[in-house]
Amino acid sequence: MLIVRFGTTKRTPVAKLFPEWYFHQNASKVFEQDMGFLSSQNEILLKEKLPTKELYLNLKSSDTWVAEYRKWMDKVGHGMPYHFGHSTISLPNEPAVVEHAPAGLVAGLSASSPAKGGIGTMHAPNLANRYFRHVIHCKGCRTVVKAFQAWKNALTAVAVASAALAILVSGRQWKALLLVSASLCSVGVYACSTAIAMNTTNFIRTHRRL
Repeated sequence: MLIVRFGTTKRTPVAKLFPEWYFHQNASKVFEQDMGFLSSQNEILLKEKLPTKELYLNLKSSDTWVAEYRKWMDKVGHGMPYHFGHSTISLPNEPAVVEHAPAGLVAGLSASSPAKGGIGTMHAPNLANRYFRHVIHCKGCRTVVKAFQAWKNALTAVAVASAALAILVSGRQWKALLLVSASLCSVGVYACSTAIAMNTTNFIRTHRRL
């Protein structure tokens, strides 16, 4: 489970121009960048069996929310299966199978495997990809993905029909009009595919030689 805490409940005028799903996919991108560290940290906490204040130095300049979250776990963690707080811990009776994996292994698989969601020909060999981790649980993003998929299918059909008619008609004006229509629909298909990928595909950091 991923808990996200934003610094304010009010959005700036510029932020209001962007749809809700854009911020959701951006938050998922940040989480996926940190997934390797979170996996390693979880293994260290289980191995050391110590509260976080004994293992980490939280800087007030950058880690205030992290420290407050751990202190909050001290207060409410007794009602959870297990928790690691700032001063207290409660170990799980039986660690999950994923926690027996070497540090970063699960994160590495989810980041490098070609998991791109569960739409059409896309498939997911593990449950750590963005589609199964977020989209199926978020009504807003799930609705948006379905809408983009429907638009993509409709625009694809129109593009194919326009291209076919452009081949059959003899008038130059009609041929040009149909080709322009097919081109615009193709741009729409590409935009829909990009939006679907933004919501369903894990972030993968690209490495390039300097």
